Amino acid sequence: MNRIRKYHAKFVQSHGQKPSLTFTTSPLISKALYQFYPVLIIFDSTLNNIMWMQEDTCMGFIYLTLICFSAHMLKPSVDRSQLFYSWMSFLSLGFLGLSVIYYIHSTLSDMQEDEAPTVDDIIIVLESVLDKLDRIRIEVVGCGLRKRLVSTTWATLKLIVMLTPIHWICMQFFSPMECFMWFLALLFTYHSTWFQCTLRLCWRSLPVRNAYYKIWRMEFGRRYKGNMPLTYRVISNEEVVPFPKSLRGLTGAPLQLQLQNLLLSESSADKDSGSGDCSDEYVKVKIVEFCIDENERKWPKEGWSHHLLPYERQRYSMSFDPLCRSSQSPWRFQEDISRDWWWIDDTWVHSAWQYCDSEWNYLGGKDSIGCYTRCRMWKRKAFRIKD
Repeated sequence: MNRIRKYHAKFVQSHGQKPSLTFTTSPLISKALYQFYPVLIIFDSTLNNIMWMQEDTCMGFIYLTLICFSAHMLKPSVDRSQLFYSWMSFLSLGFLGLSVIYYIHSTLSDMQEDEAPTVDDIIIVLESVLDKLDRIRIEVVGCGLRKRLVSTTWATLKLIVMLTPIHWICMQFFSPMECFMWFLALLFTYHSTWFQCTLRLCWRSLPVRNAYYKIWRMEFGRRYKGNMPLTYRVISNEEVVPFPKSLRGLTGAPLQLQLQNLLLSESSADKDSGSGDCSDEYVKVKIVEFCIDENERKWPKEGWSHHLLPYERQRYSMSFDPLCRSSQSPWRFQEDISRDWWWIDDTWVHSAWQYCDSEWNYLGGKDSIGCYTRCRMWKRKAFRIKD
């Protein structure tokens, strides 16, 4: 006979919830936030209109039409054939100005009639404004690799050089007023749904992404020419180790083995580099750690694979290179390294996988649904005798 079980819900008070800020915020700060609240509401509504996040999507086209007609006021004309456009621009500008004044007045009136907002309500609006501004910042300067490529002085100069011919061609076929109108139309429709869908469809094309990254990477090949980033980090620039007279006749692998044992021994750590009286019995070495990143991307059917996109970092890349350019594998690297380097570690040691999003932004140490790429670092210590 099956036993009948009874289940009872157990309610935990304040579980997973943040404490209210109303009772923990000082009155002075609460008063300042309350006085700033109307500005936040108006600014948040302005961002909603710019980013096409209003409840009525038709309002975006209405505002765009009014702004474009109002822009004709910047072009004074005495031509009677332009009388209709002048009248429409004046009417649009007046209607747009009255709409702004009415919205500000109605917002202030509603705040006086309604119940005063709590500190939590004000913080919610403030976080909404900050999220929208952060979204605009990411769209302008990008994130991850795109941010490192675009947010430089060289990239700004290159952008000016690229836009100069386009500007010259536009000025040959369009008047300054027409160019300004097209710029306004592009600016205020950028966040519309159809415009964003078009951009996403274009970005899904691999040739488009290859061309984008190729253009922005163009100057870095010349910038780092002859000055490639290091593949190692310095652990000790002048490590003093004992060098007995019996080792002075050794060369090659036997000398490496003896120096390796001296570096790993605990007695060498107790020596001080300031002992100048017995400088003949000590030698200075430079100890470094070579680091190479191994990269993988997750595919729907293959899972994690070394098959990567052509415009991003490849299977092995330089750990200390901000552009993550391609590198040899650790085992190929150890064969081609200069002969004046001697290995301290017997083999390469790798770290744990670091999981990232599609643009190699670090997310955590465990795989999740939002992880599309991962990398781990291969390390190996080496030393070189200094003259």
